[in-house]
Amino acid sequence: MRSLALNLGRVMASLVLSTGALLAQDGGNTSKGFDAQFKIRGGLGLQTDDHLARRVMGFGLDFGWGLDFGRFGLEVGYQYKPGSQYIQPFSSTAAGATDPFPQSNPNLGITSVDSRKNTLEGMTARLSFQRDFNADWGWQGGVQLGGSRFKQEYIGDVTAKDFSYEDTYQGTPVKSTLGVSPYVGVIYHVNNDSHLEFNLIDIGYKSINFVHHPGSAIVAGNPNQPGSHLVYAGDTLEESSRHLLHLEIGYAFHF
Repeated sequence: MRSLALNLGRVMASLVLSTGALLAQDGGNTSKGFDAQFKIRGGLGLQTDDHLARRVMGFGLDFGWGLDFGRFGLEVGYQYKPGSQYIQPFSSTAAGATDPFPQSNPNLGITSVDSRKNTLEGMTARLSFQRDFNADWGWQGGVQLGGSRFKQEYIGDVTAKDFSYEDTYQGTPVKSTLGVSPYVGVIYHVNNDSHLEFNLIDIGYKSINFVHHPGSAIVAGNPNQPGSHLVYAGDTLEESSRHLLHLEIGYAFHF
């Protein structure tokens, strides 16, 4: 986490210095009328869930209208939050099936495995309001919609201790929802043509998790046909609503 924050800080500092060298700094007040901004951002989660990484990345094109009392903006962009490969513990065994990991000899069935990876990404829309405190600083708040397409990739192979069954399963289920993520933050005007943003955002999404009970009956697919997609009785997808707080830093180029 520390190395990511340092690298992100160096990138932002380089952008500030390079832009400041080209443009004279003259207050950076919010302009009136129509304007457009291209934004890039990165963030770190104060918490994490579903084996997702703490980091999140995004960018967007923001169109706004400045008035005497502030600026209203609409941004269209993209957000990506990666995940790490992990081993999923097995669910309870199906009724009447042999336990692949009996307590009496946990080494039996050791070849069984269930490996997974989750990611969160998608197109976003941000509605915002910005108002300046003074020539250098301002605040903003708004809501992000989208960026909440949750995908789980899983592959499993479970063998009974007495070899009475061998379950093989794989899939990539996806859950897309209109995630609602409110945010608030402060703005530092580097110059008339760029600014820095420091936001606190609550990223909302709905996660899914595939559940398989070892030893279940096959209800679809042909186990004797290589590559056949097998479906087992009792296989389900669990859904959970999530909200994860993130600290976010961004840089905006004004047009």
